[in-house]
Amino acid sequence: SYEFLPAAWNFFRPLASVLRLNFPVALVVDIPKTYERNAAVDAVENIVAAYQVHLSSVRGEDSRSVTRINDCRQTLQEINAGDALHQVQISMAVFAPDLSTLKRRAHEVINETRPWFLLRQEVGELLSRSAHFFSHTPSKLINVPPTTWPVTSRELALMLAPLGYRKLSTTDGVLRGEAVGASYPVFHNSWRDKRATHEVWVGQTGYGKTFLLNGYLSREYAEAGIPFDFLEPMGHGRHIVEAFDLPWYVLSAQHTCLNPQDVMFPTLIEQKSHTIRIYETVLGRQLSGGQRENLERGLLGEALEILYTGFGDLEAISPDITPTCETVCDVLAGLGDKPHIQQIAHDLADEISGLCTGSGPWARFLNGHTTVDFGRGSRESIGPRVFSFHELEGDPVMTALAYAQVLSAIRRDSLYDEQPRIIAVDEVYRLMRHPSLLDFLIEAAKTFRTRRKKLIVIDQQMSIFLEGKARLVFENCPIRVIFSQRQGMNVFREDAAFQHLNQHHQDIIASLPRFQYVLDIQDEGIFWLVNRAPLSEIARFGTT
Repeated sequence: SYEFLPAAWNFFRPLASVLRLNFPVALVVDIPKTYERNAAVDAVENIVAAYQVHLSSVRGEDSRSVTRINDCRQTLQEINAGDALHQVQISMAVFAPDLSTLKRRAHEVINETRPWFLLRQEVGELLSRSAHFFSHTPSKLINVPPTTWPVTSRELALMLAPLGYRKLSTTDGVLRGEAVGASYPVFHNSWRDKRATHEVWVGQTGYGKTFLLNGYLSREYAEAGIPFDFLEPMGHGRHIVEAFDLPWYVLSAQHTCLNPQDVMFPTLIEQKSHTIRIYETVLGRQLSGGQRENLERGLLGEALEILYTGFGDLEAISPDITPTCETVCDVLAGLGDKPHIQQIAHDLADEISGLCTGSGPWARFLNGHTTVDFGRGSRESIGPRVFSFHELEGDPVMTALAYAQVLSAIRRDSLYDEQPRIIAVDEVYRLMRHPSLLDFLIEAAKTFRTRRKKLIVIDQQMSIFLEGKARLVFENCPIRVIFSQRQGMNVFREDAAFQHLNQHHQDIIASLPRFQYVLDIQDEGIFWLVNRAPLSEIARFGTT
């Protein structure tokens, strides 16, 4: 596993970019000395003591010395974990047909490595001696000024990563992919903190998002026992259903009913706000911002409060006794203590009734008792579930309402415990394009995080998550999985959230082939990975 500590270590470091240069380069990693364990501990502790004496005598801040002390302490941890301490130096030889080309290529190699370490260019007698590094001559007989640096075993393997050697490390977490070029595996554990770590996945259709997601959900469930809820609009959830024999909830415009009045929140105020959001989406307008709209919102809230308080205990209202849209309209039509208020209530009831009852376009889907069992019941825990919306006949409002009600039920269940769980929402723009439901998603993201529920929001373009209120969802997602973004590169160049990406990163994102992606983990590093799936995953999910 390639551990990026400090964060400056990314997929360009240390030697992969040099070995990709378009001319012959010979590389020697020379290890003239390996310390005995006690001697290694003494050597590192002496360095720590020297820096501490230095810091005690300076008046100002010396961040370099503080960093060196932290590096030494990490080295001590690695030595105590079984690593050896080595003295290591790198020698490189460059081939060229003439002297001017040789000088140019030598400077190119030096400049390529300058951000991380300095190479000394030998001349004269030292140059002839240095050539013996590429022979069987022992280092002590070559006799050039030393350029060694103390390195632990796992960091030494990191130097050799471009040659196929893998860094010694734990495999904490699950496999997220293999590094492009060097093929070392990258593991990451996003459950180390008490709060969950949300993710945003973006990429054009056909570049491997769904295939990678199926593999990731499978690994988390099979290896760590972390269940998931997968919401998707295309029907490809059946592959993971068949792999683990999971319950598959297919919501249909003909056979499914989702009652907007179902109790999803513990308090009356929250429940009324949620139900009003559903009706705002159905009406295609927000019940706020103007005098009439504010009155309509108050009247609808009053009607809902009358119905809910009639049951006494809000949480005791089960789906089979929850009031229907028709009942809400009947109560709403009779509200108002003044003629003009009564008229507004009557008009709003007629508008909702025309859409949600009788022969209205969403009557069959909304006016009735919920036919999908979202409840926890007597179960201590809920296993993985897949919700598919491909039978909603392409109705954008109906699909958005289905997303909202399923997420509401998941959010309600998340309040019962703090057991880790993943909620993956594919094509999340179907929910976010409705202002009222976007507000719900923002609130749900915060709730999921505090209850150790990982939210993965997935769509094609990163720009979707950076516009208006949607940015609040993005800012709750410190892990970003980026597939090819040929059509939306402007956000990576202009938005402040991606200022840590340099030109090389941007060029890679713009030209990522299928199954390659950039894993950007805030404060940890940037990984350029390929999804090299095992044969078992290809057999299960190859048609996605």
